[in-house]
Amino acid sequence: MSLAASIILSALDALESDAELAARVRRVLGTATPVDRPEPVSDGGLVNKTVAARRLGKSISTLDRLVAEGAPYRMVGARRMFDVTELVAWCSARGRKPTTPAKKNEDTIDVDGVLHGAGLRVAGTAR
Repeated sequence: MSLAASIILSALDALESDAELAARVRRVLGTATPVDRPEPVSDGGLVNKTVAARRLGKSISTLDRLVAEGAPYRMVGARRMFDVTELVAWCSARGRKPTTPAKKNEDTIDVDGVLHGAGLRVAGTAR
């Protein structure tokens, strides 16, 4: 999501939660109707991934990772569409866990130190 889109969505959220602020903005803009945020919805209550991510409070890339883990979606033509109710239920059942695996701590072994400690040396090296 672009910075401009993010700022506009934040402003719209503020307008939805503060009636006095919304009235002042409508006066300044010269409009009598509330500012609505249309959300593209397809047949059957399915939404695209941008809307689904926004309703979950996640980024689009996080939603993509959740899909890779098995989050429910439906293909409508070539588009991946989400039933937000199903998605919320799946996320609740999944619980809170990272969407990317933790890095494994790879132990390193100092071979020279082990050999020296055992009184050994690599063939062909000086003492």
